[in-house]
Amino acid sequence: LGVHTLMIAALKRLDSREFRSAEALGEALTISPAVASAVLEQAERTGLPVPHLPGRGCRLADAPDWLDAARIEAVVADAGVRLRLVDCCGSTNSELMRSARAGAPSAEVLAAEWQTQGRGRLGRRWHSGVCSSLTFSLLWRFRKPVSALGGLSLAAGVAIVRALRRQAVEAGLKWPND
Repeated sequence: LGVHTLMIAALKRLDSREFRSAEALGEALTISPAVASAVLEQAERTGLPVPHLPGRGCRLADAPDWLDAARIEAVVADAGVRLRLVDCCGSTNSELMRSARAGAPSAEVLAAEWQTQGRGRLGRRWHSGVCSSLTFSLLWRFRKPVSALGGLSLAAGVAIVRALRRQAVEAGLKWPND
């Protein structure tokens, strides 16, 4: 496992109600307790507080709201969309572009719990915190030329925010990827 994927796997084994030792976490992940501790220190550097009490272990300060693949798939399947959910990836957009070049069909969503190398407009770094944003890309093949799709990313972003708000999810919009 890559260090980022290992970090997400470790965090998914913690919760906010009970402490878990580095030994127990290491055993669950088949890594050493020292590596488990280092992974949790990495999580704190990314902004997720992981309180540690000597003799008791560690836990999350707040339980993250992990993406629920079954719930998402139940909704998007009606629209003919397939979901691929990953714990961590560099860029959902770059990953789907590789899939597209390899001949992947239209209507695939790649969602990530954490994106480490996202890019926004003009190649600027796109920050995505763990469980702090929805980070996903959609592979969709259009019959129209790219020049005819100028406002599509903004329209899609606005539609997503509206849909989330109808579900009582507080949502805002940062400029969507082009």
